Amino acid sequence: MKRVLGQLGILLDKRQKKGLFLLFWGAAFVALLDTLSVSLMAPFMALLMDMGSIKAGAFYSVAAFFFGEISSASLLKILSLFFIALYLFRGMAKVFYNFWQARLIARYRSELSVKLFSYVMHKPYDYHLFHNTAETQRLINADVCNAFHVVTNFMLTASSGLVSMGILVVLLSMDWKLTITLFIVVFLFLQFVRKYLKKFIQKMANHNFVASAEINKWVGQSIGGLKNIYVKQKQEYYIRHFGAVARCAAVAQGNYNAVDGIPKVMLDTLCMIMVFGIVLIQLLVGHNVTENLPLFATFALAALRLVPVFGQITSTINSIAFYRPSLDIICDTLQAGAAKAEREKEILRQGDGCPKDITEGIQVSHVSFRYKDTEKMLFTDLSLTIPAKKSVAFVGGTGSGKTTLADIILGLHEPTEGKILVDGMDIRQNPAAWAGLIGYIPQFIYLSDDSIRANVALGDSQQAIDDGWIWDCLARAQMKDYVQGLPNGLDTMIGENGIRLSGGQRQRIGIARALYCKPRFLLMDEATSSLDNDTEKAIVDSMNTLSGDLTMLIIAHRLSTIEGCDLVYRIENGKAVIEKQR
Repeated sequence: MKRVLGQLGILLDKRQKKGLFLLFWGAAFVALLDTLSVSLMAPFMALLMDMGSIKAGAFYSVAAFFFGEISSASLLKILSLFFIALYLFRGMAKVFYNFWQARLIARYRSELSVKLFSYVMHKPYDYHLFHNTAETQRLINADVCNAFHVVTNFMLTASSGLVSMGILVVLLSMDWKLTITLFIVVFLFLQFVRKYLKKFIQKMANHNFVASAEINKWVGQSIGGLKNIYVKQKQEYYIRHFGAVARCAAVAQGNYNAVDGIPKVMLDTLCMIMVFGIVLIQLLVGHNVTENLPLFATFALAALRLVPVFGQITSTINSIAFYRPSLDIICDTLQAGAAKAEREKEILRQGDGCPKDITEGIQVSHVSFRYKDTEKMLFTDLSLTIPAKKSVAFVGGTGSGKTTLADIILGLHEPTEGKILVDGMDIRQNPAAWAGLIGYIPQFIYLSDDSIRANVALGDSQQAIDDGWIWDCLARAQMKDYVQGLPNGLDTMIGENGIRLSGGQRQRIGIARALYCKPRFLLMDEATSSLDNDTEKAIVDSMNTLSGDLTMLIIAHRLSTIEGCDLVYRIENGKAVIEKQR
């Protein structure tokens, strides 16, 4: 629990900690009401059993102070109304507290999801090369829910602890020897149960943690490859694998739920055996049970209250153990994200970096690079220059590193050694400013399940979109006539990843998107590979008209795509060699 408390310090910001602190005191108030309802029961039972001593009790003194001289019957009526009001108020307080807690936890959970999504989206590009989409989805969705299961259960443990402590204080004041004996028996029982369940719950937790990511993976893969799956009629393959991991998750969750209920049942049985055992012992030794009836009634009521409380404590501790893997990975992500954010702030403090236009050119200066999972260098001391306002091409065989070098220039990969300079300034000094100069057209265009307008103006708010400029960009991408012929024009919905468009149409939407941001540096990575020859020629001619206004880098296998380029580099064996220059 101490470790969990430390992790909550990482998970929550100052405002959220303050909210949970207030929530804790709300739990303390509810616990006080619970304690009060139990502690007043013994004297009330004593009054009912001995009406003659009613005027000697504390209840009568308090009532007389407010109402003056009253009869025993009137006092009992007042006390009955008081207990009705107390239990009604306690019930209303619990409903309000539960509503407050549920709303607060739900809001904090959504805020954590947003924070994690932000951290993931700002991770280095390399991070996404080694983490699949399923892991990211689990982190942002399932792991966040699981982490707040831990938060909620931690709060429940704290509030249950307060309730049990209050009731135990009352019982100690009535018979400390009996209370301590019962408490020791219950404590040893809970320790015994926890010892034998801990390893099993941790094992189920790990199974559930892995299976939840696998479920997301198989759903993502099946939807992503839907067309191929339907063509080859391979639905059963994906259903079979999804079913296997779904069953694994269900077994882990089912076993946990089954085991989680065992301590509650056993504790309920143990406590009631102890209460009636006390009565039996009193009878066996010849004590007058009637004289101790208020004590027995109080202990019975306390047992009825403490059994669910102790059961809840056991359950919440088990739940914390079951969902701990999610809390661990979220805390690791938050700590890494905070460290990265601090490094980025330090970079920004060192200088503005990156001009608003490219007037001199882009220089790849003594760059060496290798991927993190390999020892082999892809580039070693590579240098080249992309002159301003010129069109430059990279050519080379498959696997030569053309796209990787382009990604380094874009800032997606950080060189192992060397720098990328724009007009003499390192792009790492201000990544956001460099991104503002770039238009990027990849080979595989991602399209969201939205309108053509939203896909061209990706990331812009509806109010900021310039429809006139969208039409200009569609015209340059040879897509304007097609869109104008659609019933809904720019408002046409294109489906998930543009499923309602052809491959060439998706590519042209991507080209229009790159032009929409009015880039100063345009990078085309096999951008026309899925187009027919006539459409490719029309787009290449359109792009060539930008030469002299934009700095362009083109990666292509077709010679027709790069024949108008001013400079051609062949990327081979980790080096760049000029193949053509004019």
